[in-house]
Amino acid sequence: MLVCEALGPTRFAGWDHDGRPLGAPVRAPFIPVVATEEGQAGHVYQAVEFMLREGAVSATPGLDVGLTRTFLLGGGKIQPVTAKASSKEGGRGSFAAVDESHLFILPELHHLHETIRRNLVKRKTAQPWSLEVSTMYSPGEGSVAEQSHAYAQAIAAGKINDRGFLFDHRSGPAEFDFADDEQLRAAPVEAYGQAAEWMDVDRMIAEARDPMTDESDFMRYFVNVPSKREGVQFVKASVWNALADPELEIAEGAQVCVGADGFTTCSRSPTIRVTSSARSSWSSAGSRTDSSSRSSSPHGTCATPCRPSTGSFTRARCATTATRCSPPTWPTTASSAATETRSAG
Repeated sequence: MLVCEALGPTRFAGWDHDGRPLGAPVRAPFIPVVATEEGQAGHVYQAVEFMLREGAVSATPGLDVGLTRTFLLGGGKIQPVTAKASSKEGGRGSFAAVDESHLFILPELHHLHETIRRNLVKRKTAQPWSLEVSTMYSPGEGSVAEQSHAYAQAIAAGKINDRGFLFDHRSGPAEFDFADDEQLRAAPVEAYGQAAEWMDVDRMIAEARDPMTDESDFMRYFVNVPSKREGVQFVKASVWNALADPELEIAEGAQVCVGADGFTTCSRSPTIRVTSSARSSWSSAGSRTDSSSRSSSPHGTCATPCRPSTGSFTRARCATTATRCSPPTWPTTASSAATETRSAG
């Protein structure tokens, strides 16, 4: 695409006498290859360099192909671009290639992306545009790829009108039995489509079964599904979704109390304070405010016994496993001024 943008008739120039569209090359094209760092940008630019040196267009007059930039006849240029966005101000790009935008997380990379997009607006006659190619993102990181996907979803929902934005995304199923080899194999095959014919799916399955492979990484890189590492997830998405009760109705204005234990290892948990008005607050573990304090966990009673940890006896790690913990026993009656503190210590 970059070589076409640099040398080919890629802009609409009217119609011929048979009603077919005509193309014309861009005058003095400026094409930044945008990536997080020089090595990443080099992956794309090296392919461009090889095609310009060794390919069918290598005899094009005026080409000055270098390791870090290419000058084109008439003042055009192809150049890898990384961070330090302030130095990119003033550019007048005709086309920009943004590689692996799921890695564009840091503020300076967001600024770089904004600068490149802003520069494209300056050349209306060049009909400028950009192409963003990326592995699927990890939700919650706020990457450029995540923002682009959110923008595409807003357009699809009719919240934003932008006819110039195309989001081409193919993925496998978001949920399936990862332990089932048949379902696991079907997922990347669906994501790759016809390209699965020349992909090594057996190697993908072996990679998935490697104990060092995180399931969420496999979902992102091979199934093209946004997925967050379970190590940083409070609750696994499939477990959370399975708890949904579509028939549950909550009256408008009703107060809903939610307690959360954020610990993922054996440690002393925060306590939940529940009042008669159904409001909750937090206090430090083990605190007691009145004689009605209890020692049961707000998650219920764990079936797994506690084990010692660094000289202290602490709660077992089972708060997020519903099948291993009995339901919590919430107070059924309380006076208007009563407060019950539940300690998970």
